[in-house]
Amino acid sequence: FKVTKVRYAEVPKYLNAGDAAVLFRVQNEYSRTSSPVKFPEYLSAGLHILTLTGIGDATEFVGSHQAGMVLENTDERTLEQSARKLAQLKARIQSSEEKLRISGLAARHFSQEAQIEEKFKCYQRLLKN
Repeated sequence: FKVTKVRYAEVPKYLNAGDAAVLFRVQNEYSRTSSPVKFPEYLSAGLHILTLTGIGDATEFVGSHQAGMVLENTDERTLEQSARKLAQLKARIQSSEEKLRISGLAARHFSQEAQIEEKFKCYQRLLKN
């Protein structure tokens, strides 16, 4: 693992070098209704995402698309169990096929192209009012 500070333009290079991403936030009302920007960035890089229950759209998406693990909390026992499970999944997480599958999820659900129809519907509703 590596913890470092990089320029904005270098972020994709470092994300693409990784295998997993941690998307933890305080579990509160703000987080429950948020959509973290880092989430689709992590998906785009094909990263296996570890997140918590109640983190905006990330929790449901990760669970329903098998794009990582959803943890109930960050207590010591949960983190230890998750680390063991992550180690067991190492070969799959590091495989090119899995990285392509996960990055494909980002393209299908979070790209600008994927959002055109939804934005069009929003504009139509606005124009009706």
